[in-house]
Formats: sequence, structure tokens, C-alpha cells
Amino acid sequence: MLSYSYHKMQEASLSPNGYALVSLVNACAELRDVSQGQELYAEIARKGLLVSDVYAGNTLVNMYIKCGMLVRAQEVFDNLHVRDVVSWTSIIGGYAAHGYGWEALKVFEHMQQEEGSPNNVTYVCALKACGIMGLMGMGKELHDKIERKGMLWEDLAVGNALVDMYVKGGLLAEGQKVFDNMKVHDGISWSALTMGYTKCKEGAAAMQCFRQMQLEGLMPDRVAFVCSLKACGLIKNINIVQGLHSVIISLGLLERYPVIGNALIDAYAHCGSLQEAQKLFHKLPVLDIVSWNTLVDGYVRQDCGKEALFWTDRMQLEGMYPDDGTWVCSLKACGIAGAVQKGKNIHATLALSELKLVVGNALVDMYAKCDLIMDAHVVFGKLKVRDVVSWTTLISGYVNHQGAEEALKCFELMQADHVAPNAATFACVLKACGLVKATTKGIEIHCESERRGLVGKDIVVGNALVDMYSKCGMLKEAVEVFDKVQIKDEASWNALIALYANHGHGREVLDCLTCMRLEGVYPNSISFMCSLKACGRSGMVIEGIELHAEIARNGLLLTDGSVGNALVDMYIKCGFLTRAEDAFHELPYKDILSWTSLIAGFVQHECGPEALRCFDEMQLKGLSPDAAAFVCSLKACRSVGAISKGKEIHMEIARRGLLDGDLLVGNSLIEMYASCGSLAIVLEVFDELQEQDTVSWTALIAGYVQQGELECAIHAFEKMKLAGKIPDAVTFLWVLIGCSYAGKVEMGQTYFRAMLEVYGINPGIQHYTCVADLFCRMGLIDRAISFVDKLPFESDPVVWYVLLDACQKFGYVEACRKAFEYLVRLDAKDASAYVCMCNIYAGVELREDVSSSQEEGENEHMCFQGVAGEGVLVSNWD
Repeated sequence: MLSYSYHKMQEASLSPNGYALVSLVNACAELRDVSQGQELYAEIARKGLLVSDVYAGNTLVNMYIKCGMLVRAQEVFDNLHVRDVVSWTSIIGGYAAHGYGWEALKVFEHMQQEEGSPNNVTYVCALKACGIMGLMGMGKELHDKIERKGMLWEDLAVGNALVDMYVKGGLLAEGQKVFDNMKVHDGISWSALTMGYTKCKEGAAAMQCFRQMQLEGLMPDRVAFVCSLKACGLIKNINIVQGLHSVIISLGLLERYPVIGNALIDAYAHCGSLQEAQKLFHKLPVLDIVSWNTLVDGYVRQDCGKEALFWTDRMQLEGMYPDDGTWVCSLKACGIAGAVQKGKNIHATLALSELKLVVGNALVDMYAKCDLIMDAHVVFGKLKVRDVVSWTTLISGYVNHQGAEEALKCFELMQADHVAPNAATFACVLKACGLVKATTKGIEIHCESERRGLVGKDIVVGNALVDMYSKCGMLKEAVEVFDKVQIKDEASWNALIALYANHGHGREVLDCLTCMRLEGVYPNSISFMCSLKACGRSGMVIEGIELHAEIARNGLLLTDGSVGNALVDMYIKCGFLTRAEDAFHELPYKDILSWTSLIAGFVQHECGPEALRCFDEMQLKGLSPDAAAFVCSLKACRSVGAISKGKEIHMEIARRGLLDGDLLVGNSLIEMYASCGSLAIVLEVFDELQEQDTVSWTALIAGYVQQGELECAIHAFEKMKLAGKIPDAVTFLWVLIGCSYAGKVEMGQTYFRAMLEVYGINPGIQHYTCVADLFCRMGLIDRAISFVDKLPFESDPVVWYVLLDACQKFGYVEACRKAFEYLVRLDAKDASAYVCMCNIYAGVELREDVSSSQEEGENEHMCFQGVAGEGVLVSNWD
């Protein structure tokens, strides 16, 4: 229509004047008709209006800006012979409106240097540019100038722009201060402040702003409604969402503003009410790509990957083509659901087009979550540009798949690529440091985090530091970091509780629980699980019973099976098997882990029959044992010599093919048959294993030793070395036991020396006791005493009892006295030492004047006096 009118004027030989041309340019700007605008530009230039009419030039600049042609706008601006404040403000505002903050600020600086003073609108545009770029330093300078000029008190738009600038730059306190000092507020002021609190994830404060706005008699606009709905999602208050929903319907806003409908879907999804979100979705008058993406993202946020993929497919069936946001959500859903093939199909589709960075990052994340870390690395390698999200996603993938060393290498490459890590990167790298005990690297990251001010302010980094120091055994440093974290959430407290629990500080764990409650953070399932673990390790059954009562009061036993399993395990570790069984029967749902915990508890406390009873009962309840349950049941068979039951379990293991893939199960079978003396079956199972490790060979050697087959045991030991398996301390212990049983002194000494000299294994007290026993069995008491005297650590009473027993057998009274003295030094109240010594004296013929009645009387009432500096009275010992 515009083009028609213009051409009709030309056909009628009517030459439009300057006013008419400018009016037509304004119309082109509103219609975004750049083609007609170009013709008008040429006509205005031909008439020389750009030289004489600044208004015409400003109108052309504005037309190009509104059409998104900023380069052409800049060309027109540069060709203007006269520029006024409107000219400058138009080009500055144009750059700011299209997100080119840096260009806007460069023009603003040039304006101040060469062309004169900005007006209120110019400052508003410049402040917007500062907010876009996050240049708070320059923004504060502009704030000072605005205050000096008195604009803040005169112009509401300037005040609103200042609030918005500070909010976008993350300086919420500064924004609130400006807001408080403004004489009046409008809807824009309140919306900007509400948006700021929402952006900083302070949902309660955002909702307070929204309420206060209404109390001041201002009707919220669409921005205020969208921000308030986001705030509801943050605080997860479904009631407020439903109330806002009613108000929005009554005002007819869903028909006018699709963005509000999409925000409502998002709020319901954040509150976990996916059914309401879906219901609203179907009622929206207009469904755009954002509506579909919001619904899909809602399912992704609630870890409903399959449902998210269903809606993605349905969207395409209804003719809506996915955008980048859809692909990102779909790939996240594939990662959640483990839908590898679906993810690969999406990858194949995306490969046909130019892959954007945000989608590439989502692909890396999807492959990592689907346990395809190498595929993730391949996609990462093909990204043309890698940002901090790309690197952090790959590092996180390695950390979560036991690739801590690779994660640390990636971090080094990231820094070499000059990509600055963020808080999430630091958290992932700290987790990797904890996993491989890379203390030096962890401390380095700590220093960098401190320098950036993250330790006190960022909860995720603080918690990761506590966890890293905990895993590295640096308790003091972990507590120091915890104390620096300004705002502590459940994860913060749980990190400290887990730290104390893992180091066996049960009392400190319970103190943490108390402090946690006092600071308004209530313990969750993880808190209670760690606390129960600490009680079990420290034997604090009274405190464990108190925790049991609190857990039951809060209904956690009904909702979280892991807490129930931890409770059973706590009672088991404290030796209260009856309470453990009672707690087990209280559980509303008993999974395989629950049963296995109870079975393992009975095995641990040498209650083999009860363990096997539980194993049978578990199967009667319809639960199929896993590898861990089979291992526990085989240990029970071994403890009671139940070879028939062991064979029955063996048949079930073979039927499931567990011997092919689970070495622990195979080793447990070998140990069970070896303990029961079935060497032929031991060899069969051993040969069936796809691979034999050190434990397998050790179990075979132990079986031979237990049956007195030393030559076979030594032969197996040598074959083990030829197979490339390195013997450990347990392997050598069984070889030494075999040598001791067979009286092979030289052989035993040879293997004992080989432990340290060849394999670098420091012998323990059990190894020393075996060698001492070997000497004693062969009557080499002097060598045994000399050997024990040279122990490199505080010796165990067992080794001295071995000496005492040998001395009694061979009549070595003086050696007995020495062993006795040592035992008394260890424990003066050890009655068994005195009894053993009395038996030795009673069995030795002391010929010196035994018929003397005085000595006879003394011997009748006193075994001896002054041993180790103490007199010991033993009456009626004969």
C-alpha cells in the first residue's frame, strides 16, 4: 500500500516534499519495509535533504535500525552533515536494542568527546549497553554523572534503566538501593527489581516485590507476571502458581501474551506438577516452538526422559520443526533415559546441518551420560569452537566414569586453550582430585577459587572443596573451608557429616546434625545415612537407636529404602543382630540390598546358619540374588562347612553365567570349596574362570595348604608368578603357614625374605608369628626368641603365646620367663599368661631340695615372686 501510494504520486508527476518523504520513511520503519525505504533514501539524498534537514537524516537512521540493518544505519549516520542529540541517541539505542553493547558504548564515548552532552534518553541507552556487556565499572561512572545532573530524581526512565543495569550485572544490592531512592515507581521499576531477584534465584524476595507492587496500586505487566511465575518455580510453591493462573485467566492474558502461558507451563513443571503443565499446554490458544520446548524441558527437569522424548516426537508429528532448544532438551532426555540409539539418530540428523555450540555441548553430555565417554570425546574434538561449558561437560563425563586422571588432563588442556574455568569446572576438577588423591592440584584449585572469591559465596565450590579434602584425608583443611562457606545448604552439611563419618568421628557427626538443625537446615536421607554409618563404625548403638526413632517419626523408612538399609547395617556393625533383624522386618519394602546387608551381618558375626536361612527366605519372597548376595551366602557355607548348600548355590551361579563375568563370585566359590576340603572341585572352578587374579591363585594355594599339600601349594605359587600375577601379603601368609605345618624351616625363611626383598611387601605381625611358630615347631627356640626380639614394631601377644607354648613343650624355663615378662608388660592382668607359666613350672622337675617342707609350702602358695618387678600370688595351683 505504501509503495502503491508513492508510485501513484510519481505517476501524477507529483514530487513529494521533504515532509512527505520523511513521513513515508517513518511508515517504512513501522512496516519494516526496507526495500521501499532504500528508494526513499535515494530520493532524500538526491534532493540534498541529508545536508540541510537533520530530522530527515535521523528518520533514515531510525528506519534502518528498526529493520535490523545496523551497518546501513551507521553509514547514514556517518554521512550526516549535521548531527544532534537525537542522531547520536538513535544510533546508540539501535546498537543497544540489538545486543551490541560494546558498539553502543563506543559511539557514546565518541559523542561525549566530540559532539556535546547526552540527554536523558541517551543515558538510558548507554545504561542498557552497560547491562548487556556487564560493564559495571562504566555503569557506576554513568550513575555518578546522572546523579550530578539531577536526572535520577527528574526522570523515572533513567531510574528504571539504572535498576535494570545493576540487576543484569548481578549487583542486586546496588539496584535495590537505587530503587529505594527513587521518588516514584512504575510497573517497569518493579518488574526490573523482580527480574533481578529471580535471576539471582531469590524466589521469596522476588515474590515479595510482586506483592508490594500490587499493594502500591500498580497492575503487573506481562514482564512482572513472567518474573513472578519464575519465582514460584524457584520456591516450588504450587499454590501461588495456581492463584496467579486464575488471575491471568481472569485478565485474558493467555490470549494476548503467549509468553505468559509458556511461563505458567514452566512454573508448574518446576513445582513437579507435570500433569497440570500438560493440561495447560493443551488449553493454550497459541502453541509456538517455545511452548513445546518448555513442556519437554519440564519433563527433563523432573528426570522423565522417556516422556520428554515422547513429546518431542509428537511435536514433529504435528508439523512443528525442532529448533536448537528442542534438540538440546531431546539430547538431555536421551542422557536421562539412556536412550543411546535415539541420541545417535538425533546426532545423525544434526550432522546434516551446521552444528551450533549449545547443541554440540548437549551431544557431548548425552554421550557421557550414556557411558559412551569416547564418543563424547570424538564429538568434543569436532566442535569448531569450545567454550567453558564444552570443557566442563567433558571433564564431568570423565569424572563420573572413573576417569579422574583423564579429567585432570582435560583441565590442563582447557587452560592451555585459554578457556577460563567457572565454578562448575572447579567443582568437577576438585571431585577428580579427591578420587585420585591429587592433593597438590586440589590445593592449587583451592587457591584459585579463593582468589576469585568463590569459596565463601559459591556453595557448590565450597562443598566440592570439603569433599576433596575429606577424600585426601585432610580433615582440618576440610573443616576450615566449611566454616568459610557463608550460606550452607543440605549438601554443605552432608559433605562435613560424610567427612567425619568416613574418618570414624562419630561424636562429631552427631554434633554436626545438631548444628545443622539449629541453623534451620533439616537433615535429609543422606544426612541420616552418614550418621548411621558413623554410629555403626563407632559402636554408638544408643545414639543409633535415637536416630532410628527420629527417622521413623519423619516417615523416612516408608519413603527411602537406602535409609532403612543403613539402619540395618548400623545395628549389625554394633553387634545387635536381633535389633538389626527387627529393623529389617519393619522395612515396608525390602530390596536385594536390604537382604544382602542382613545376610552379610550374620556372616560377619559367624552366624552361618542364620545367614543361609535369610538367603533361602529372600528367594522365597521372589527376589533373585545378585552377585553380592551369592558371595555372602558362599561365605556362610564356608563358615559352617555346608558343602551341599554350596554346591546348590554353585549350580544357580553357573546357570546365570556369573562365573563368566564376575571374578569375585568365582573366587568365593574357590574359597568355599577349599575350606570344605574339596580340592578337585576347587581346580574345576579355578579352570572355568575366564581370568584368574591374585585372589583366585591365593584361594587355590590356601586350599592346598589346608589339606596339607605343601608341594602342590608351592607349585601353584610358582605357576601364579609365571602367569604374571603378583603375590600379595595374603598369598605369602598362606605359603608361610604351609611351611610351618610341614616344618620347612629354610623354605619358610626364603619366602619370608622374598616378601620384602623381591616384592617390596612389608611383613605383618601374622607373617612374623608364622615364622616364629615354624622355629618353635622344629624345637629351634633360641632362633625363635632371637627372631621375635628383632621385630620392627610392637609385637602382638599372640607371637609370645606361641613362644610360651613351645617353651612349655620343650622345657625352656628361662625362655618362658622372658616371654612371660613381655606379656605381663603388655597386660599385667592377663590371667592366661599366669596360668600358662604355672603350668610350665608344674611340669618341670626342680630337683634342688624338693623334699624341703618349707620350699614345698612356698611352692604350694606362691608360684614365683618378683617377675617383671611384681609379686603374683597363685594359690592351690597344683
